[in-house]
Formats: sequence, structure tokens, C-alpha cells
Amino acid sequence: MNARSTRPFGVADAMILVAATAVGFSILPTNWWGYLHPSGLRGWRAVAAALPFGLRCLVGPWLAWTIAGGIIRLRSPRPPIRRLRNQPGIVAFGAAGITFVVAIPSYVITHLRWPGPAQPWLVHPWLADSVGGLLHSVPLAVIAGWFTLWLGGRWRPEASWIDRLGRFFGSGWIVFHVIDAYWFETEWF
Repeated sequence: MNARSTRPFGVADAMILVAATAVGFSILPTNWWGYLHPSGLRGWRAVAAALPFGLRCLVGPWLAWTIAGGIIRLRSPRPPIRRLRNQPGIVAFGAAGITFVVAIPSYVITHLRWPGPAQPWLVHPWLADSVGGLLHSVPLAVIAGWFTLWLGGRWRPEASWIDRLGRFFGSGWIVFHVIDAYWFETEWF
């Protein structure tokens, strides 16, 4: 499929992204505003203190948008599966979706078996561990998928908005991981 024969962005695509936005923002922390505006800090220290928490607030919507992108990519018309599996965008969508499907039930089971203290910054206490876990497991899955495509000589990006969206979200997961690892490991703020 060349650039002219790809499916344009349509109303159904917009509806899928709006629904994903609603789901993603529904798991925002209840007191997110307090974490983004820490008391007593001004200037760059306030930004440095709020950035990791703001990043974690974006994990829910980012994951929902990533999974919605995979659903949009699988809608017709689309290339055949044999060509689709070589596109880095669908690999990023698939890596995030599979990681989510595997990780979330394990976090729920862990929380049900070993309940710990409630995390005050999330609506659902068991999501506290899953947010941190997804920030580390999804980017590693995306990197592994992209490295496998590249190593096997099958990296064939399509010049379409859907594949670019997948590459954007996959790159975003990697950037989230780097920022989260830096801020929470160094705690320089």
C-alpha cells in the first residue's frame, strides 16, 4: 500500500480515540493536582518534583491511546497480516497490549493475596504497583520487538498516519521509561 492507498483518518477512528481518552483519564489519581503543585516549592524545583508524578498520571491515558491505536490499525482496510507484522507501529501497539494483558492480572492477583498499605495517589490502590510496572515492562517489550524486527531485517515502516502513530507511542513509552528511571533512581530533586 502506498501513501495514497492508505486509509484516511475517519470519524470511527476519532470515536475510538475519544473512548480511549475517557478510559485512560478515568484512572487518574484522585488528588493529581496536589502532586503537580507541590507545596513550598517554587521555580525549577517545583517542576522537578512534579514531573515524575505528572508522568505517572499520563500512563493511564497513554496506555489507553496505545491500545486504541492497535485497534485502529487492525480495522479494515489494512495491509495483509504478513505485511502488517513487519511494521514497527503495529509491533509497538502489540507489545503494549500484550504486556498490559499479561501484567495487570498479575498485579491484581498480587494485591488480592498480599494487600499492602493503600497508595493515596491512585483511585485504585492496586494500580500503584501496576503503573510503575507498566512504565518498565511496556518500553522493554517495545524495544525487544523493534530490535527483533531490525535484527531480522524486517523493519518496514509504512508511510501512513497509523504506523507513524504506533512509532510515536512506542517512542513515548521509551522516553517515559528513561525519565521515570532517571528521576526515581537519582532522586535529584
